Amino acid sequence: MECLAKITGNIQKWATWDKGVKGVSVQEGKFKLTFVDGEIIGVSVNASLDLTYKRLFEAAQSQLRTGMTVDAGVQLIIFGCFWLEAECNSTLRDTLEAAISHKKLADVLWNANKRASFLDKLAILMPFSDAAEQVRTKKLHQDLKQLFDLRNRLAHFKDNDTVIANAFKIEDLVANSFPDAELITRLTQPAVLSNIQTILDGIGWLSSIRAVHFSSTVTEVRMK
Repeated sequence: MECLAKITGNIQKWATWDKGVKGVSVQEGKFKLTFVDGEIIGVSVNASLDLTYKRLFEAAQSQLRTGMTVDAGVQLIIFGCFWLEAECNSTLRDTLEAAISHKKLADVLWNANKRASFLDKLAILMPFSDAAEQVRTKKLHQDLKQLFDLRNRLAHFKDNDTVIANAFKIEDLVANSFPDAELITRLTQPAVLSNIQTILDGIGWLSSIRAVHFSSTVTEVRMK
């Protein structure tokens, strides 16, 4: 059992847990306490599916190590992208709230952009990255675009035949080894390992945005 409490500025406190905390009725997700002058003025809850997506991604990594490569590869791409999108949404919303003192304006900007694509949200966040990391950030953006292109192929799957031979004798079927389809090669080792690294790099980059811009206002406390 793990609880993660996050204090943002002086007015918000988030508590997040995986399996529930004794004495607290919410079993999964987040709750937020909003403070003004030391008094709680609001309590809200959030599904916090980013935790679920992370667990499913990590479970797929374990499956990959046992040899369930194609099944694990699909799950890695799907849930890895879900995890990235959830983290990106959280980071963008927190960034807007921190950068804009007028709360209603921050809410308007978030509502105007929350349905934007992952890559469009990423572009909004890119100027907040460290200037020394701009080259690496652009490369990461390209890698993430390729990753989400692959995710879209899986989500809107339309199979294609790849011709590997013309005239062929039926008895030669037993004696020949045929190559995998192009999509399968992207979901199995070694190619899928590159996708895993892209996902982890993307999560790390989003975390770095928080570290750079919220280091003085965000405190995390973990309790077992």
